[in-house]
Amino acid sequence: MTADHGSRRETLKDRIFLFGIRPLLLVIAIVVVGIYVLAEGIYASDPEVGVIGIVITLIGAGLGYGFRLTTIHKITKRYYHVSTVVGKTGVSKSSFDPSNKGVVNVENEYWSAISDERIGEGESVIVISVAQDKVTLKVRKA
Repeated sequence: MTADHGSRRETLKDRIFLFGIRPLLLVIAIVVVGIYVLAEGIYASDPEVGVIGIVITLIGAGLGYGFRLTTIHKITKRYYHVSTVVGKTGVSKSSFDPSNKGVVNVENEYWSAISDERIGEGESVIVISVAQDKVTLKVRKA
C-alpha cells in the first residue's frame, strides 16, 4: 500500500477515542437536560426557565469544548517527542487492515493505529513511527 497514512482525515471514531466516552456522556447529558429545560420554558411560556435552559446548554457545550482541548493537549504534550513510543511493543485491541485504523495498547495507553499489513486482535505489535497528528501510531507485527 502506498497511501500516506499521516494525511488521513480524522474520523468520528478518532474523535470519540481521543475525547473519552465518560466526558462525552456527561456533556451529552448536560446538553440534553439544558434542551429539556429550554423546551419546558417555551411550553410553559416562562422566560426565566427558558433562559436557565439556554445557560445549561451553553455550559454543556463549553465543557465539551474544554474537555476536547484538554484531552488532545494532554496526549500531544506527553508524547510530543516521538522517540518516547517508537520501538516500543504493544498489543492490538482490535483487528484492522491497511485501509482502516485500529486500537493498540502501548505502555498501558490506548492509541489509534495504522499498519501496512493486517493486524489481528491480540497480536503483538511494534511502533515504527508516529503520524503527524501525534496520536496515531504506525505499527507492524512483532
